[in-house]
Amino acid sequence: MTDLDVLRPARVEFTFHGFTVDVGFTPARLASQIEAVSKEMVQLGSKLLNAKGEPIPDDELQLDRGYVAKAQELQAQICELVCQPQHEELTADWLLDNLNLSQFSALVTAILENLYGPQTAALNRLAAQQGDEADPTPPAAEASDSSPAKTPAATGSTTSARSPSSTAGARATAGS
Repeated sequence: MTDLDVLRPARVEFTFHGFTVDVGFTPARLASQIEAVSKEMVQLGSKLLNAKGEPIPDDELQLDRGYVAKAQELQAQICELVCQPQHEELTADWLLDNLNLSQFSALVTAILENLYGPQTAALNRLAAQQGDEADPTPPAAEASDSSPAKTPAATGSTTSARSPSSTAGARATAGS
């Protein structure tokens, strides 16, 4: 018998303004919606690369004023998709209006890492349970354009024009 519960990630809870949100589990229905927004983030992030796919140096980078706002809007959409089913009040606008940049960044980063990061580990646990020696990771998952390493949420710092969020300060509980 195969126990699919081994594929369910551990709870990763964030607490802010009296709300507790579990970002460790993303229902399959939401995953496809998040994937669509992540693809928009990747397309937006492609403005940060030259023709060879290398990062453009900060001093040569020329982004329009709407770039950072659009990136933050996309990140807020992802947060809303995860948070709102747990608490109706937690819309993208509410999150942007009530979380500071460090809290928002930690939430975005945790959501993306918990959505994309544990897949390989979970598949390996399932293979071990079944006694399969082969690598169960599908090749498409390794080369996915939507990996968090390629999204604006996971590629910058708060001081860079490249990303409105930072992975610094990510922690399981963000204060209010």
